[in-house]
Amino acid sequence: MDKDEEKVGGQMIEDEVLGFIMAVIVVTAVVAVTLAFFNPGNNYTVIGLLGINGKIGDYPSNLKVNQSVTLYLFIYNHEGKAMYYVIYEKLGNYSTVLNSTYPGYNLPVLNVYQVIVGNDENVTLPVVIKIPYPIIDGKVFFVLYYYNGSEVYSGEWLQLILNVTE
Repeated sequence: MDKDEEKVGGQMIEDEVLGFIMAVIVVTAVVAVTLAFFNPGNNYTVIGLLGINGKIGDYPSNLKVNQSVTLYLFIYNHEGKAMYYVIYEKLGNYSTVLNSTYPGYNLPVLNVYQVIVGNDENVTLPVVIKIPYPIIDGKVFFVLYYYNGSEVYSGEWLQLILNVTE
């Protein structure tokens, strides 16, 4: 190997090391900015809907009237204390819109689930969906409340769009 080949090989190694160092710097900067500007706060609750196998995905889209299907709610508590949660399963149609201040007060309630979750703990709660009448593009909502002397809407909810036929 002559001296020119050694320089080229040595330069490639130096470039790889420099590239690695730059990647570490970029990742560190992104993490620092994220932690500085996007902090969910000290207290929060996470709610998620898991499919038939208890994992993300495998959500039904078509059911028959009164057909039961079991899905799972994942709830993680980072509120700084044990929490008593109440989850209302409600039924709406495709044009029904919930938001952080409107939990669908007038929607029919299909089921109510209650669970106590310790701080920094999570639970996976089986929920059974069973729609009593046909609906096209219906929305099944899971609306999260917590108990603090009275029920308080958390502003958190999930939805699943379903077609239910005879």
